[in-house]
Amino acid sequence: MIMDQPNKEDNESMDDPADGGALVISEGTMAGDQKGELTKDEKLLLKAMSAQMQEKMKASLDKFRHELRQNSNKLLVE
Repeated sequence: MIMDQPNKEDNESMDDPADGGALVISEGTMAGDQKGELTKDEKLLLKAMSAQMQEKMKASLDKFRHELRQNSNKLLVE
């Protein structure tokens, strides 16, 4: 698959952060700033951050459940 190359003038990366790529926010005022809306880059960044937070929360919940089961088993044995 051929992907468009970023324009050097706008200092913007085409990588999707959800795919593990780095996202570079272009410098200067974006069109979305003037309208009070999120830009495409900002939406991608929020999506990537949300996915990372969900993964960390799931891992923490799994760890908590595991520790809870271990402690419950210890109490039953005593």
